[in-house]
Amino acid sequence: MPRGKNSIKEYLNFKFTTGGRTFFKNISYLEPGHSLLWRDGKIRISQYWKPVFDHLSYNRNKLQEEFEAQLAESIRYHLVSDVPVGAFLSGGLDSSAIVQLATGSLNAPIKTYTCGTEGEVKGDFYYSDIVARRFKSEHTEFVHTPQQFAQFMKKCIWHLDEPGGGSTAIHGYYIAKRAREDVKVLLSGEGADEVLAGYYHHWISHFRGLPFLARCSQYPKWKQWGGIAARAPEETLFPKPETVTDIFTGRHVSPVFRDGSIYRTDFFRGSADFDPVEIVSPLLSEVGHLPVMTQLMYLDLKTYLYRILHIYDRMCMAVSLENRVPFLDHKFLEFCFTIPPKDLLSGLHSKSLLRKSLKADLGQEVAYRPKAGFSLPVDRWFRGELSGQIASVLEDFKKRGIFESSFIDELWQSFLVGKGDREDIWRLVSLEFWFQCFIDEA
Repeated sequence: MPRGKNSIKEYLNFKFTTGGRTFFKNISYLEPGHSLLWRDGKIRISQYWKPVFDHLSYNRNKLQEEFEAQLAESIRYHLVSDVPVGAFLSGGLDSSAIVQLATGSLNAPIKTYTCGTEGEVKGDFYYSDIVARRFKSEHTEFVHTPQQFAQFMKKCIWHLDEPGGGSTAIHGYYIAKRAREDVKVLLSGEGADEVLAGYYHHWISHFRGLPFLARCSQYPKWKQWGGIAARAPEETLFPKPETVTDIFTGRHVSPVFRDGSIYRTDFFRGSADFDPVEIVSPLLSEVGHLPVMTQLMYLDLKTYLYRILHIYDRMCMAVSLENRVPFLDHKFLEFCFTIPPKDLLSGLHSKSLLRKSLKADLGQEVAYRPKAGFSLPVDRWFRGELSGQIASVLEDFKKRGIFESSFIDELWQSFLVGKGDREDIWRLVSLEFWFQCFIDEA
């Protein structure tokens, strides 16, 4: 049975549930940093670790040296194995750093894996090839097709036990499946954005806090955020006042599903109103005295990263592959939590410490490439090759009566003409697959 209608509202707003909440009655997640003890028929849950931000004052050169030493040590530790180890390689900063340091630690090439699509221009294939050639890794490229994406959509939700995942999960599954032919452990870069200030909302929160003249002089640095640059003048030079909660919900919450009027259907009758702020605000109680950027990083650690790790873990388990994440080693994390925002964004470059450590080996093109997500063209696939299949799933979803059919139709038609967000469509598609897997077939 579904755990509650507010779990669905929470998922539709955030694209994940928070804390220990699941979609099932009497089933909860054990939250990160917690342990569960069962004794004499009783369960006791306690917290054994939590992030503590204690910013220190650093000499920049010494900080760079210590950062590189701490990361290298974490990667050496994660390479210890009695089975073959490989690495996911997108050509982004995080995976490139892992390949760089793993190669140095092993003093031998490492097996690397990249997934992309035919015809992509300066996507993952392009950048991963530069890194693979530089470090002479045993590199494998996997070409992903819309047909493969479609074939795994429902199975993806079955493996996850919950709606969500999307292109991140399906992309990760095919990488893991190919890698498992050669290795049993795969290193990947999850967590680097959360602990090293890699997201746009981290960067902009720090930038807005600078004096006006400093913002003007540093304005050209906006180009690192690519297409977001069109909003630069209003958002950077003359920003409107925003709370941490405003920034976080603006980053993670879908405006479409935040509108309470869409929940006035029989399905949601009797359910409480849902306000994303009520989920976020309690999490800030221990960090409200810290810089805005640090508070945002903390929220990402407690919510978004939690679900990203769930996704990759489940996709790797689906093919009996162990996923290891060196950026989230507790010793490395505790060191990163001592670094002030100004040092994480030195020169207003996101993840500046990581970029500098890569520049000598990989040059400006890779070390200072703009941030980019996965290169799978899912928007184009949903509007093209897969549009019929997606439309069919939405027709099935309409029969559940969760939303008015007209709302779903309008959302789909808006997306088809390029005005809507693919993530909003996937929210509904994955929810339908979840009902099919765990309610209809239960």
